[in-house]
Amino acid sequence: MRYTKTIKKEVLIMPQNYTPEFKKKIVRLHEEEGRTYKSITAEYGVSKASISNVVNLP
Repeated sequence: MRYTKTIKKEVLIMPQNYTPEFKKKIVRLHEEEGRTYKSITAEYGVSKASISNVVNLP
């Protein structure tokens, strides 16, 4: 019988304060270049929720 060990990974999520320039860049990447949230997350390490919040600002 083979046993596998499950490792629980804890992730600490801290609120980020992004500069207005960075927010504009994220919006441009998504709206003008058609980049997906997933691709922006992979490249910049920004959560999908943060991207959504920035893109959907009034």
